[in-house]
Amino acid sequence: MLAKRCSGLALLVVSVMVWVPRSPGEPGALAAPGVAQTPALVEPSPAGQVSPAAPIAPAPKTGGTLVFAVTQDIDTLNPLLQAYNVSGLVSDAVYDPLVRLGADGQYHAALAVRVPTLENGGVSRDSLTYTFKLHPDVKFHDGHPLTCQDVQYTWTAGRDPKVRVMFREEFTAVEEVTCRDDYTVVFRLPRPYPPLLNAVAKYGILPKHLYAQADMNTSELNSRPVGSGPFLFREYVSGSHVVLERNPGFSRGRPNLDRVIVKIVLDENALLAQVERGEVDIWWRVGASKAPIIRDLKDWSLISLPVLGQVLLYWNASKDPRLADKRLRQAIASALDGHAIINLVYLGYGQPNPASPLVPTHWLFNRQARSYPYDPPRARAMLEEAGWRPGGDGIRTKDGQRLAFSLTVAGEDHLKVAELVASELKQVGIEVRIRPGTSATIYRERQEGRFELGIGRYGQPFETDLRFLLATGATDNVSKWSNAEADRVMEQAAGTVDPERRRQLYGRLQELFAEELPYLPLLQSVNLYAVKRRVHNYRPNPYLLNGISDFWNASEWWKD
Repeated sequence: MLAKRCSGLALLVVSVMVWVPRSPGEPGALAAPGVAQTPALVEPSPAGQVSPAAPIAPAPKTGGTLVFAVTQDIDTLNPLLQAYNVSGLVSDAVYDPLVRLGADGQYHAALAVRVPTLENGGVSRDSLTYTFKLHPDVKFHDGHPLTCQDVQYTWTAGRDPKVRVMFREEFTAVEEVTCRDDYTVVFRLPRPYPPLLNAVAKYGILPKHLYAQADMNTSELNSRPVGSGPFLFREYVSGSHVVLERNPGFSRGRPNLDRVIVKIVLDENALLAQVERGEVDIWWRVGASKAPIIRDLKDWSLISLPVLGQVLLYWNASKDPRLADKRLRQAIASALDGHAIINLVYLGYGQPNPASPLVPTHWLFNRQARSYPYDPPRARAMLEEAGWRPGGDGIRTKDGQRLAFSLTVAGEDHLKVAELVASELKQVGIEVRIRPGTSATIYRERQEGRFELGIGRYGQPFETDLRFLLATGATDNVSKWSNAEADRVMEQAAGTVDPERRRQLYGRLQELFAEELPYLPLLQSVNLYAVKRRVHNYRPNPYLLNGISDFWNASEWWKD
């Protein structure tokens, strides 16, 4: 593990995980359930040594513009409808949720005065009622007061089947949201739902007075948002940039920066040139191939952060009868070398992920989860057993059909993964034709079932509910996997508060997953960030996938 210190800001380059217990560290903050088992973002001291005291941080400066570069475009700026993490960055700057999940693994009060708990009376003893007291002085960017009615409207919209919500399971876990008064919100649940605070932390509160008269799916507010967060939306030019300006009336204190420009540069080589010319301040999610170059730039630091997410190979098993045979899916798993992908594509940033929908550092991970070791002879034997015989060109056939697939992919690193996958599968007699595309196009094709194989990544909330990914008919169940026992297990787990019982249930789910392989995890994700040394207080979030954003503390950022 390497640590770099730069002008008052300690940036950590992490290459391994360590387990360090945590506890809440400030009033109004609540440790996420199980947070004692999250990957630590501190470097442990050698045995018998005492870590030196942290240097005194310089006083923040106010003013200036920070240029935050990304390599994806935006789909929508409505937090309920978003599919891409880049969109979540912008909406998280514009909107404010009731609570936030920070990089420290704690829930922090945001629109709510405090995080509700059993101890402070905000959560009922049966865990079926959560009460949030709102700050009474919060206003939307148009000057309209934010009240309980806006919270109620947002969460009611999330339950509406006509609204194209990405993760509806989180909204339907709440039976109703009521207003005790203008600044007291009550969530009532039909049964306990442990991930509720994680869900609450994901969704900024929408302005009822603006959205109520519009079709939420098509409203112009989805591209010109009006929120209550630290920055006001000013401009979005597709494929170019988003301009955000300081909200002087932000309820938790005036942000340090005057302006944040989210710069959209789809080509990583073009973005690297801009970094070298000093035209950006932060490059979000650097491609691994660019990491050695960033490390050699004297005015830049590289942050390497393990996150709760996976790089994966997914397949259209519901529409392709070849892939419907789990023997073929298992053979593909045995034919691929995860270590080679990590070393050759990601330059060692990452770690293998067994056949589990959870990463090894997730507190619900089943350590007995089945793996598919790299074993090409085993893969060939399984293909033979399934009736696939080598043809004249080495590609297997069955009943006159070639074992050939198209593989859709976007992004430089994922393209390299695809090339390695194609090479390794060819060695066992499977042909793969790589079909590059954009993130937006691939997402639409995936949702519409117009694909064969794909490379992607997904994240998992720390206090997870995997129904969104694996339940029959779920939004992101792209393979359309349907397993009655898995559905029952996930339903039980979603309503179980006891951690040990949740471990048992998710342990069983992971056993079913490993046998059926609805998709194939390739590795646990590690995010890379290039940060100019004049930037302070930028703390990327290991929980950012699935709606938790790196902009969680954007109001605290500042520049020399």
